[in-house]
Formats: sequence, C-alpha cells, structure tokens
Amino acid sequence: MRALAIISFMFFSTLAFSQRPPFLEKIFVGGDVSPGGRSELEWLSGNVLMGYKITNEWSAGFIVPVIYEFKTEFTHYGLSPFTRYKILNQFFAHAEFENISLELPNDDRFLSQALFVGGGISQPLRGNISFSLSALYNLLYDDEASPRIYTRPFVIRGGVNLGF
Repeated sequence: MRALAIISFMFFSTLAFSQRPPFLEKIFVGGDVSPGGRSELEWLSGNVLMGYKITNEWSAGFIVPVIYEFKTEFTHYGLSPFTRYKILNQFFAHAEFENISLELPNDDRFLSQALFVGGGISQPLRGNISFSLSALYNLLYDDEASPRIYTRPFVIRGGVNLGF
C-alpha cells in the first residue's frame, strides 16, 4: 500500500510540474469531499473526477462518488457524467447526473439518481493545481423518496484539481 501511495505521488507530481503533450494538457483530474446530514454528520462523500477540456471554457468528464454512511456503516458508490463551463476566469457553472448504487440492509442494492446543477469557484494554488468549492442543487430531490442518501437538495463540495 505504501508503494502504491509513493508511485501515485510521483506520477501526479510529474504531471503537475512538467511539460505535457497537447492532448494531456486538456485532461484534468481532481477530487473533493462533501459531508452531509440534517442535524449531525450522517454521511461523508469522497469524489474522484477526471475531465477533458473540450474548449478553454467548456469541459466534461466523469466523477466516481463513494459515500459512507456512519450509522449503518454502508458504502455507496457510482458513476456520474458531468460538464463544467468557465463563466469568468475562476467561476464555473456545473451540471452532473449522479448514479449511486445504494447498499441496503438485506445485501441488496438500489440505484439512486440525482441531477445536480450549480456553480463554483476555482482558486489557483500553485502551477496547474487549484482548490475548488462548489454549491450544487439536486433537481431530482424528493423528500418522500425511500431509500435515499441525501437529506437535503443542496450539496457543498470542496477539493483539489490538477489541470482544471
């Protein structure tokens, strides 16, 4: 495990601080986290994203969300296509269709879907590394739906991107 961490660090360090071929210049990777719950922390989401800059302003890609529920100790995962459009240098609009496979008590799984729209800000840190903060609204949110992971229609995410 330690060797994998060292190799990953070396790979991403090389990408972050070296010249890349034109095709790779258009690829960006990142990750973010999002806590959730009504009155207490009920779940924590970690998302890995990989995207491609179609133009200087417009990009699209996939997010792999993994959500851990503390009370049930269930792990949910999925795949979410997304698109982003830079409105100004640091501000962007974001849309995402999230598909999450929810773990259920009887070892079954349930496909839950969300349609997030919103925006965010991307603040450069160093080189092509940036910190991003997003505020998203789930257009498919239903307070009566069961089972569901999200307890509110709003989601706040923060994380680091390489190349966005």
